[in-house]
Amino acid sequence: MTPSFLLPWVLLVVAVLCRPTASAKAKCYLDWIKKSDGYSCMSLEDNMVLYWSVSNDNITFGIDVVPPSSLYSDGLGWAAIGLSPAGGMYGADMMVVVRDSSPGKWRVEDRFAVEPDTPALDSQQDLTLLMARATGRRGIRAMFT
Repeated sequence: MTPSFLLPWVLLVVAVLCRPTASAKAKCYLDWIKKSDGYSCMSLEDNMVLYWSVSNDNITFGIDVVPPSSLYSDGLGWAAIGLSPAGGMYGADMMVVVRDSSPGKWRVEDRFAVEPDTPALDSQQDLTLLMARATGRRGIRAMFT
């Protein structure tokens, strides 16, 4: 995806399944991505931060999701962001970071929503997971391109 392709699209956050609480905070530029490395950052609600960096025809995304401590006692199993022409789920191209059943293993999936249900896997999986881990706050921190 090139930057000109993204301009008419509206960011759709599909990862945040719950409203933030005072105990659930995510903030830009903490300890893993630096502004000096060329990343932009936007806080989406209090419990999700989106990072991005554009280089030629490549965009690298980073997400930091912190669920309220009253939910997900074992941590989140997935987090996602999506791009949608209309701002809703229909037609959204989604990037989903998923925890595998093996401890410490993660994967990134390229998905597409054609209805308000579980998005289908794209026939072309062209995302690369650069890093993913569960955070000490029961959240997910991931970077992919």
